Amino acid sequence: MNDRAPRPILAIVATVVWGILTVPGFLIAAAGAPMAFDAPGSNANPLVWLIVFAFLAFPVACVASIAASWITWRMPKVRVAMACIPLLPIATIVAAMALSSGLNNPFGPMTETPVHQTAMPQAPAPQASSILAIPTVPPESSR
Repeated sequence: MNDRAPRPILAIVATVVWGILTVPGFLIAAAGAPMAFDAPGSNANPLVWLIVFAFLAFPVACVASIAASWITWRMPKVRVAMACIPLLPIATIVAAMALSSGLNNPFGPMTETPVHQTAMPQAPAPQASSILAIPTVPPESSR
């Protein structure tokens, strides 16, 4: 018979991993959330809002996972779920970015377009009337 008490190995691992990732997660959420709305019209895009809220939820989920892992470390059915709480915002971010990428693809989802046929944005060519010579030496009449 095994009379040894269970050890909180998963709670320790969750504390170390999510504790280390809480600080950079908070910094990315604090600095990156306002920048998500820099592009014109991005504040009306629900996928941008979903990604921002998921980034803001990540540090909260890390702290909640640490606390829940220690509370439930003797409950084998729920301790793994509590240790994986921060994976929910990560999965949300990945899914929203994949969906956004699929919606913004000008050729439709998963189409095979040859490289030479892709529409690459190019700057307009300068017009001849807009190109003027810039004098670098004053004309002789002004000397």
